Amino acid sequence: MAEHEVHPARDDPIAEVLAAVRLRWAEEGITPATPATAAELEEFEAGYGVRLPDDVRAWFLTLNGVEHGRDGAMDGLFVTFWNLSQVRPAADEAPDRRFPGAERHLVFADYLLWDHAYALRLPDEPGAPTPVVVLFAAGKPLQVAPSLSAFLETWLEADAGVLAPVVLSPPNTLGSRLRRLVERWFPEPSREVKPAMRNRRAVGRALSRFARE
Repeated sequence: MAEHEVHPARDDPIAEVLAAVRLRWAEEGITPATPATAAELEEFEAGYGVRLPDDVRAWFLTLNGVEHGRDGAMDGLFVTFWNLSQVRPAADEAPDRRFPGAERHLVFADYLLWDHAYALRLPDEPGAPTPVVVLFAAGKPLQVAPSLSAFLETWLEADAGVLAPVVLSPPNTLGSRLRRLVERWFPEPSREVKPAMRNRRAVGRALSRFARE
């Protein structure tokens, strides 16, 4: 068995969420990244003096974001999931968006080419959950999920209120406009037929240009 392979037990809720993410990506033509190795993850944890919870460990050891990470494909909801090697504290990733504890928030994904980003708030206790927060251009980070697995479940449900929360921005900003577009395109989270975009980056740039104009 390869070092980075993870084979959770049957009926493992974390494994079920990751399998659903993998299936959704496959439907959209998105390739997962090469999984992180156990050694890479342990080095990462040692660097931040933390023991990550099981769902975060499984995420990086199983999917590790999309191929090419932050430079890879946006999914149909305009989210790009990064690779472990690209994850950085908010204090380093977005120094202009300072807030208390920014060094303990690790950015792991972004929405529409960094219109806003998603970060894991590191726990104080080893293995405790890592809440997911949204980092926007202004204001304090907004917690949108109590854990990574909970965030992934809302992503699977296309919950625009979590992925692009309007509360963070005035009605006419790009993020809030995209949230309304997502709600219009995906009115039913349980939709069976999902539209696919061949070039998500190009679509994101076009939407960004449209919003500015």
